[in-house]
Amino acid sequence: MAMNNKKLIICLIFFMLVFLNYAKTQSLFAYIETTGGKNEFCTNQIITLVGQTENGSGSFLNHTWMGNNEMIIKTIENVAIIKSNKSGSYQFTYTVKDNTGEEATVNITIFFKESPFANLVISNNEILINNIVSAGEPKYTWFLNGKEIEVSEKRLQSVENGEYKVVITDGNGCSFATKKVMYSK
Repeated sequence: MAMNNKKLIICLIFFMLVFLNYAKTQSLFAYIETTGGKNEFCTNQIITLVGQTENGSGSFLNHTWMGNNEMIIKTIENVAIIKSNKSGSYQFTYTVKDNTGEEATVNITIFFKESPFANLVISNNEILINNIVSAGEPKYTWFLNGKEIEVSEKRLQSVENGEYKVVITDGNGCSFATKKVMYSK
């Protein structure tokens, strides 16, 4: 019976050494989460990148974000807030180091699609959407004094007095709100 206990103890010690060694070799792992879990956004949209970790000690000494510095509005440890006014693809890198010296680095590519643009022009008794830049066929949503009105064209005729603006949504789902214009007869 004593021999079986010795074998059991030896097996337990062996298992614990293997398990402890395995636990020590669990490397720090990092990944990046984005606003809405997407990697495509519209220009002029503010998005948040959050560096996440698995394994490691849980006590982090250093968080570093790298990428297009003109786009990074602010970083707070594992969070980067970015905004682009230009379309294109941009890469960001998050590096984290824990108190045991483990380090993990991860990259993410974010794509920014061009947002539509236009302005409103008052001409005679109508308001026109002018200088339209848009991907695909845009949808127009008109507002009079802050309330949506039933017009879907780029020209509003028989205009009544008030403050007008238009929200343009393009084929990519990107939107732009024009500056308000005041019309009075």
